[in-house]
Amino acid sequence: WQPVQVDLRFDGDDNGDDGGVRMITRVCGTHFSSLVLSKQVDADYVTKCQTLLKLQPMHFPYCVDFTQLDILCAEIESNASDITYLSSLLTTIFGSPSCLNQSFLANTNMYRFQHGTGVDFERMHLAYERILSISPILTNRLVKSLLTLARRSLKYAEHVQEACNLRFYFLILAYPDIVNPGFNHSILQQLNELLRRVSQSQPHVFEQLTEWMASMPLSTRMTLLSKLQECMSMFLEIKSKPDLYVAYLCTPLKLLYDANELVQHDAQRIPFDKFYNRTLTRDGYLDFGTDYVQFANPNAAHGFSFCEFPFLLDPVAKRTILRIEKRAMQQHAARPNIQQLFAGGVMHFNQPFIYSPYFVIAVRRAHVLQDTLNVIMRVAQNNASEFRKELKVVFDQEDGVDQGGVRKEFFQLIIRECFDVKYGTFVLNEETRTYWFNQNALESPEEFMLLGILIGLAIYNGVLLDIQFPPVIYKKMCGQALSVADLNALDPRIYASLRQVSGYDGDVADLCLTFSCDYMKWDKLETVDLIENGRNIEVTNDNKERYIEVLTAYYLTDSVKAQFDAFLRGFKMVLQGKAFDLIQRGEELELLVVGNVTLDFDALEVSCKYEGGYNADHKIVRWFWDIIHEFDAQQKKQFLKFFSGSDRAPLRGLGKLGMLIQKATGDHYTGHQLPTAHTCFNALLLPAYATKELMREKLLAAIQYSEGFGLK
Repeated sequence: WQPVQVDLRFDGDDNGDDGGVRMITRVCGTHFSSLVLSKQVDADYVTKCQTLLKLQPMHFPYCVDFTQLDILCAEIESNASDITYLSSLLTTIFGSPSCLNQSFLANTNMYRFQHGTGVDFERMHLAYERILSISPILTNRLVKSLLTLARRSLKYAEHVQEACNLRFYFLILAYPDIVNPGFNHSILQQLNELLRRVSQSQPHVFEQLTEWMASMPLSTRMTLLSKLQECMSMFLEIKSKPDLYVAYLCTPLKLLYDANELVQHDAQRIPFDKFYNRTLTRDGYLDFGTDYVQFANPNAAHGFSFCEFPFLLDPVAKRTILRIEKRAMQQHAARPNIQQLFAGGVMHFNQPFIYSPYFVIAVRRAHVLQDTLNVIMRVAQNNASEFRKELKVVFDQEDGVDQGGVRKEFFQLIIRECFDVKYGTFVLNEETRTYWFNQNALESPEEFMLLGILIGLAIYNGVLLDIQFPPVIYKKMCGQALSVADLNALDPRIYASLRQVSGYDGDVADLCLTFSCDYMKWDKLETVDLIENGRNIEVTNDNKERYIEVLTAYYLTDSVKAQFDAFLRGFKMVLQGKAFDLIQRGEELELLVVGNVTLDFDALEVSCKYEGGYNADHKIVRWFWDIIHEFDAQQKKQFLKFFSGSDRAPLRGLGKLGMLIQKATGDHYTGHQLPTAHTCFNALLLPAYATKELMREKLLAAIQYSEGFGLK
């Protein structure tokens, strides 16, 4: 589709009149058409040139820009001309991929022939606004031309050879009414199908297009993303189930996402959560079970699955899919037992049915770590599939029945034990208040494997954990590439030192650095080489970037490799299915593990429900919320933990927690009863205290001294 300028002369009549010399001044040759500009080209001449067979002489420009269209529109408004010429021009330009590819380019070179010059979207928007303001006749002509272009382009998808061949796609996407419900949706459907075919048949073109898009300004990419998301949300709203139109929209969204991943500077990168489609992932809309089966079953008939585009799914949707996969694995594990029970078509009553849908951990509260380690390691060695069952926890000599609340408390206790400094498994950075693997840990790999298994169990069972890990751990768990910037959240002091080395203006050799690192192993200073014989290799201006690279790798990977590998092995022992591959970013995994750290108690109040005579306007309820809003941040976390079993918010915020407040006594209560909670159901039993001050006193006592199924 690369146009070329030519200057050809063909011998004819020497007189130079109409029957004489013929000059072709410009030719634009493409897979779709060949455009000819000349002073005179007659039909007889066209038939003599095999490259121009079946073409008609053209008397319009092969491309346009905003200035040209603005002038033509002004002439129509001033009655200097009618709309005939502009209407025909729109038919030519907007009906041809070749012509539109060369229009509205950001580069102002004379012929617009330079590769990768990009599109001037701002001028394109202005041009659309100008055309649409003139006459409905022009609007209709423009839409019909776009439909013609879409139909033509779909026929020649296999001929696309480079990214610039698809400029017209993004120019059409800029059309203001592209997401209007009354617009001709077949236009965008066919263009997205073109993009899908190109991505499958010419992946190198899709890669070029990705690189080209990555170089676009952030505002342009944000505009494109917004339009595509609006299109998808609109059709998800008006259709009973996703169809091919919605499916085809996923390809350009993937293009944008992949391009965004190539952007080097964080300030120019679209936040990853902007790619989530909230309409798609809202409760009850998509049948994630069917979608997952289509995604996970290689023997299923080929079809579309949103799981193939995980960037569209928010962490809540991905957690749902993880649970669906867990149930599928449970059913698969139960099948051999059921087959054994009914062997030969006869029910064998003398054969014990040994399958249980639960993975039960029985522990003593005073020995929670050792008891849990014993159970976990035994199951890990004998039958790791047990981890994918629903977890039930039993505390020795306690009456609590695990409907979710006991399980939450168990995780709080065991996580607290795992990170206790007396075990030396992890070290705490006092500046960041985050924990990191202790490279000198004396504990066996089983201790780290245990934590990995526990985190996997918590995700599967919907329990949020109070873990203070730096973000880099979650990135490592997801297999993301690491950089020196990841050191900042782990150890700002080391990060600042490396930044200083990188930006040092003088001779780095003056800093007396070598390719080695010192660390304390108990009370002894140890030196480790970052490269072979590194302690004898000086860091200079020429190799300082290499030094930063290997030192970063040492701190983030090499120094704790044994500990992290055991930890990850335990985690993958629980989450080993395809569903975990949907979690592509550390930020998403961190949300699944620790939940939403933003505590919006206003949203909690709005969503709260009441029973037993209470309502949102009841005096006792108004006192209660006044007291809660007056609590400091720590007291609010304590209260949240008291009635829900966790001091973290659900992934979508406290408004999705489902709090219930029930009346626990008669009116004007002045007794000693404290508020109580059913953490399994996020329910608070609140006495109708006689005064606001008494309520505050009892609430504080309840949240500060409760643990387990009674007071401390």
